[in-house]
Order: sequence, then structure tokens, then C-alpha cells
Amino acid sequence: MGRFLEVALSSFWSFLGTLIIMLVVFIVIMGLLGVFLQTRRQRRTLTEADIIKIVREGMDLGKLDAPISRLIKRNEQRGGR
Repeated sequence: MGRFLEVALSSFWSFLGTLIIMLVVFIVIMGLLGVFLQTRRQRRTLTEADIIKIVREGMDLGKLDAPISRLIKRNEQRGGR
């Protein structure tokens, strides 16, 4: 009986340790996923308000040419200004 109890307890602690490790890995993965999704949510596309602000301030931002032209085309397709 003593040997059986020793093997059973050893298996139990091994199983419990595995569960704890899996829980830690799960928490780390969920944290990284949360950070990834949050950074994706913070990346905004240009809105009309952004473009109006850029035009009013007379900023020359060449890197914004493509997004601005895409937004203008989208507005024209919708029948906007």
C-alpha cells in the first residue's frame, strides 16, 4: 500500500505542477494577445477631420498622400464631397 500511495502522490503532484505551468503559459499568451489587439486598435486610419486639420495647417506630409487619395476616392464613390 505504501508504494501505491507514493506513486499516486507523485503522479498527483506532477499533474498539479503541469496544470500550474499550463495556467502560467495561458496567462502570458492572453496578456500578449491583449497587448497585440490593443496596439492594433490604436492604429487609426485618416478621418476627414484629420485631413481638414492637415489642409488648414498647410502641412506638407508626403507620406499621407496615398491615404488622403484613398479617402477622397471613397468619399466620391459614396457620393460625398
